[in-house]
Amino acid sequence: MIICYIAISLEQLIFTPHAARIQKVIICLSGMALGFAIWAMHFVGMLACHLPENHTFDLTLTVISYIIATLASIFAVWLTTQDTLPLPRLILGALLMGLGIAGMHYVGMMGLEIPNQQIYYHPILVILSVTIAISGSGLSFWLAFKYKNTFSHKLLYKAAVSIMIALSIVGMHYTGMAAATFSSTHVNHFENQLNEGQGVLLFTIIFVASLILVSAFCVAILERRLEERSLQLIQANKELEGLALQDNLTKLPNRLFLVEYTDALFLDYKETATKIAFVFIDLDRFKSVNDAFGHHIGDELLVKFAQRLYPLLTEGQKLIRIGGDEFILILEDSSRIQAEHIAELFLQKIQDSFKFRVKKSIFQQV
Repeated sequence: MIICYIAISLEQLIFTPHAARIQKVIICLSGMALGFAIWAMHFVGMLACHLPENHTFDLTLTVISYIIATLASIFAVWLTTQDTLPLPRLILGALLMGLGIAGMHYVGMMGLEIPNQQIYYHPILVILSVTIAISGSGLSFWLAFKYKNTFSHKLLYKAAVSIMIALSIVGMHYTGMAAATFSSTHVNHFENQLNEGQGVLLFTIIFVASLILVSAFCVAILERRLEERSLQLIQANKELEGLALQDNLTKLPNRLFLVEYTDALFLDYKETATKIAFVFIDLDRFKSVNDAFGHHIGDELLVKFAQRLYPLLTEGQKLIRIGGDEFILILEDSSRIQAEHIAELFLQKIQDSFKFRVKKSIFQQV
């Protein structure tokens, strides 16, 4: 658990401003530390099983088991440092990390060499061990992502995630060890337990632990789905609010925006006495354009008008459509001379020709 805590602390360095350049290095170091924690727990747990004195470990398979744990851990750290964690990615990450932990365990068990003995596995317990690894990994991912940017109780958060990861590893390991039986009666500890009736208790404990982890993971998935729906609802409300303050045709702010904006400006004016300039813009003979060429040409003229003037706006300047062919230009912190100069620039742009292609003829409005 201590190494898991160190790995999470390393991961948190990614969110500091000065660590942006070495982000990949931190992810790799954190993943290697977490991978070592998984790998070390596995082999210490195996040594705690009182294996025969003549047992050995295959070096190649032992190294491969560590590589599997490290790669899965690096992926886990990378996943929890992303800006978003949608539900499909959470499930995929839980599957890959859980299978990585299980793969490390069973590859390590393949590397265990005991003369004149073979290892057999109980299928149900093997499935339970993998389920524990996947559920625990998913729950750890969810906790790590949900509270990665928290500032209050950060120590408690890191300890909780470390405990969750450690429990996932321990639960998977001992369930996997409980699934293993040896051909020799001298080492067939779990088979003797079953014969003595203790296997029922062991199986019950493992099953209840698996059920708790799976239930917690399902709750995390449901909460994540609710969070995604809440974010979608908030985004939709923001878009609706934006549409309410925006002119549908020109995409400029509308009259409703003008009311709210001027209220804020006048409130600020009472405190700072900052000068504000209002420039009223009206398109002459716009009705004649609609009558002669149709409303669709008139609408296109308004759109082109807005597109031409919008790039001229700078900070503190707003162009608002208040009516059919009526616009108002608001200039914050502007003197009368400055307002006249800006109005002249806008007028020059407005007086340039607007060209439209109508079927086989070209319409030009000046």
